Amino acid sequence: MGGPQKEIEDLKSPVQEQVEFAEDLKPQIKTDYSGAQEKTDPREIELIKKLDRWIMVRVTFLQSLHCTSRFSNCLTAYALEHVLAQLSRS
Repeated sequence: MGGPQKEIEDLKSPVQEQVEFAEDLKPQIKTDYSGAQEKTDPREIELIKKLDRWIMVRVTFLQSLHCTSRFSNCLTAYALEHVLAQLSRS
């Protein structure tokens, strides 16, 4: 009548109790839906701000170069089109 199965369940229960007890001892850290933890260390917050400032300046500069490049390509295409139109008229 399920003797071996009952013995296996009895062997698991002390281990499960230890795991539950160990989980109760862990500090409770607030996390959001994605698992990100709340930042409380001022040094970590300052480091993140410093990295944001350092990276965002470069990203903005590269984005402006990209837009400038696209604009100059449009001007070049327009100039070539204008020259080709002048050549075809003559």
